[in-house]
Amino acid sequence: MKIGICDDDSKTREQLNNLCHNLGYIDTYQFDSGEELLSSDICPSLTLVFLDIEMNGMTGIEVKNILEQKCHFTLIIFNTSHEEQIKDAFGRNVISFISKPFSEISIKTNIERAAALSCNFLPIKINDEVSVPCQDILYVTSEHKYSIFYTNNGNSFSSRKALKDWAKELEEFDFCPISRGIIINLKHYKKIQDKKVVLYNGMSFPISRRYSNLLKLKFDEYTLKLLRCR
Repeated sequence: MKIGICDDDSKTREQLNNLCHNLGYIDTYQFDSGEELLSSDICPSLTLVFLDIEMNGMTGIEVKNILEQKCHFTLIIFNTSHEEQIKDAFGRNVISFISKPFSEISIKTNIERAAALSCNFLPIKINDEVSVPCQDILYVTSEHKYSIFYTNNGNSFSSRKALKDWAKELEEFDFCPISRGIIINLKHYKKIQDKKVVLYNGMSFPISRRYSNLLKLKFDEYTLKLLRCR
């Protein structure tokens, strides 16, 4: 697990860094501003970021908003002494808030929570030659005798397994059918608009009322599962 620590206070960064290392999480990266974090080459691959709300330059909330647009699977833990700002700091990828000074128990609990949520990274074996991390799959379609997996980097991979069989297998990984020929990854689902399912990357697919009800049910279950981990 790659962990980022973004805080303009060097003592706070060192404290968090040492706590992570004491717990065995040594793949850590320190940033003294939101700008440095967002411009870093390592940023897209971070599993978790400890993020200060009040920083010079960009605030933690501004950084969070950009991370949620560009790094959909980077989880965020806010460290703050400003409880009045917590309401504005909620977000899709925010899993916890911790107060200064930090305790090892609090850090351990929250890192373990992030590790549990990062099951997104489990590989899905599409065929004998290709396995793709769950988080990278956008949707799966049925085309002729094949199921075609489309990923967020523009690649596609084929499987001889029928789409209905994939629908059963992928359900535990938070996938949901939106028609007889398409299954979407709920991690990439944004909204339903004008009778279409819209993904975070802007792609959209038509959906009927029957499948709209199923999608709402499955997304509610998915959201509740995330909340239980918080």
